[in-house]
Amino acid sequence: MGNPEIIKRYTLAEYLEMEEAAEYKSEFYNGEIYAMAGGTPTHSRISVNCMYALTDAFESRGCDVYDPSLMVFVEKLNLVLYPDASVLCGPPESDPKTPNLVKNPSLILEVLSKGTSKYDRGDKFFKYQLISTLQTYVLAEQFEPRVFVAHKNAAGDWGFSDYFGLEAVVDLKPLGVTIAMADIYKRISF
Repeated sequence: MGNPEIIKRYTLAEYLEMEEAAEYKSEFYNGEIYAMAGGTPTHSRISVNCMYALTDAFESRGCDVYDPSLMVFVEKLNLVLYPDASVLCGPPESDPKTPNLVKNPSLILEVLSKGTSKYDRGDKFFKYQLISTLQTYVLAEQFEPRVFVAHKNAAGDWGFSDYFGLEAVVDLKPLGVTIAMADIYKRISF
């Protein structure tokens, strides 16, 4: 029988210091650091398309759209994630000791890949639900024109909508905006 493997655990401050100097992004979960996989050109194109569509949709509402470099902090889990896009309705909220960790997204968007689809739909979604300000969680498929939206109602319960086809219009309730599937999948071939 071999010796048990010792796993180095890091503090949030150690992670943030390493992340600032790192060439590649990593996520943090309660002392452990997980390297993020690179994306495909299609993944990147859909992410950019979504950011443009979200920016247009939220422009008149005083909400700001952020790219995948924004670190979202799920405080209850001591968890740092990098969504593919985020929308904040109001100024970013963070702890003064960790000003780069935003705690108040209203919308989070993830572009699905074969390697992350199960996690994004399941465990990651449950983790994001611990963010009290989160109202809408959007998952965009990479290999077909399909978008899944989870939305929180006034009672705090989550409802779900599924959109398919380039003619569909995605309703980002309860935030009161819509985006066209054709805009999400602009210049994508299936």
